[in-house]
Amino acid sequence: MELSCVIFCILFIAGQCESAAIQPKINTTSPSLSAMNFMEKYGYLEGGHTDSAALYTENAITEAVKTLQKFGNIVITGQLDNATLELMASPRCGVPDILKKEEHEQPRK
Repeated sequence: MELSCVIFCILFIAGQCESAAIQPKINTTSPSLSAMNFMEKYGYLEGGHTDSAALYTENAITEAVKTLQKFGNIVITGQLDNATLELMASPRCGVPDILKKEEHEQPRK
């Protein structure tokens, strides 16, 4: 009788632990490589270098995220929050949002 009570309590507690919703933690201080690639591809960070993600300052990344959030018309936090990640996952045409200076200067003739 006592053993069955202990087993019941263990199973009950284990069931309660599994049913609790766990929010996934987003690492907002260290953006993923895919987020860095996205920001390079669409002009928020200057890319073109192999392993260039390691060369960006924290301030440059924060400013790039803020610019992305402003462009996407979402709350500007400077962090890769859920709204920003959803914006980054939305369908796109592939054209950069921000052109580099030399890309929109006309060559002189």
